[in-house]
Amino acid sequence: MLEMAGDFQQFKRILGNVPVSAFNHETLNALVDTLGQLPPNINKIPALRDKPIPEILAMGLTPQSAVTVKKKWTRLIAFGVWLKGRGLVDENYAEGKKPKALNKSYEKFSEDDLKRLFEGEEFTNGSFSEPFQYWLPVLGLYTGARLEELAQLHLADISKDSDTGYWALSITPYVDEKAGAATEKRLKNAASDRVCPIHTALIDAGLLDYIEDLKRRGYDRLFPELIPDAQQKVSGRASEWFTEYRRGKGVGSPTGKSPKVFHSFRHTMNTALQRENVEQHVREVLCGHQPTAVNTRVYGEQPRMEVLKQAINKLDYDMKITPFKVSEEHEVRRQRAIRRANRTR
Repeated sequence: MLEMAGDFQQFKRILGNVPVSAFNHETLNALVDTLGQLPPNINKIPALRDKPIPEILAMGLTPQSAVTVKKKWTRLIAFGVWLKGRGLVDENYAEGKKPKALNKSYEKFSEDDLKRLFEGEEFTNGSFSEPFQYWLPVLGLYTGARLEELAQLHLADISKDSDTGYWALSITPYVDEKAGAATEKRLKNAASDRVCPIHTALIDAGLLDYIEDLKRRGYDRLFPELIPDAQQKVSGRASEWFTEYRRGKGVGSPTGKSPKVFHSFRHTMNTALQRENVEQHVREVLCGHQPTAVNTRVYGEQPRMEVLKQAINKLDYDMKITPFKVSEEHEVRRQRAIRRANRTR
C-alpha cells in the first residue's frame, strides 16, 4: 500500500495538483514519457525529494528500470478502471499506452569535454573534410536540437523573424517549396515543431556566410552532402562520424555504448540555461520538449521571440570557437560525397 501511495505521489509531482477529470491522452502521454526518464526513488533520496521534475531530468541520471515503470503504470490503469466504474471519469486514458524506460541515459558534456571537442586542430585550422563536421556540433551546442533535426534542415529554415528582425531557426516538418526546398523532413513529436532565435555565437562563427555560399551554388539544404537513406533518415553518416570524432578526442566511452553522444548537447544546453535561471517552460520550448506542467501544456502561450532570444543568448561556454571558412575544397568534397552516396542508394 505504501509503495502504491509513493507511485501516486510521483504522478502528482509530474502532473501537478490536477483533478482526474483533467486527464486526457495528451496529459497521460506526457506522464508516461516522463516516467521513463526519471531515476528510481526520487521520493526517497534527500537530494531529489524536493527538487522540481524538470531539474531532475536535466541531471541526466540513470533512469528507473522498464519493470518499475510498467508496474507503476499498471497501478494507474487499475485506478482508472476504478474511477470509470464509479462514473468519476468517462474514459480510462491510461489504457492502451505502453510505458517503457529509457535503455540509456545520456550525460551532459563537461567543460573539459567541450574544450576537447571545439578547441582541437580541426576547428582551429579548419581542417574538417566536410562542412557538416564543423557545423553540426556547433549547432548542437547552441540550439540543443537533435541530430536528425539539424541534419535535415533546409536553407529556407533559417530566416529573419518578421516582427523582431532576429535571425531564427525553424525546426519544422513544413517544406517551403517556393524557396526551392524539396526533401522531406520528419520530427519526433508535435512539441519538436518550433522556431528558435539563433545565438550570436553562430552568427559570429559564419553561419550566414555559409548559407549564402550554399544558395549561390544552387543548394536547398544546409548539408547537401548528407543524403537521405532508404528510410529517409539523413543523419546516419553524421552520427557515425561524430562517434569517431569524440572518441578520438577522449570524450565519452572509447568503445561500445557511451553516455556521452551527440544527444548530450541537448543536456548540456538545458543544464546551462537552467544555471542561468531560464524558466522551465522557456527551456522546454527551446529544446522542443513536451511541456511538463499541465497548466502550461493546456493554457500556456508560446513565449515571445524577445524572451527566447534573451534566454538563448545567456549561453556562455567560456571558450572560443574559430569561425568557419568557406572554401572551394569543401565544394569538391561535397560533390564527391553526393556522388558516392548516390552510387550506393
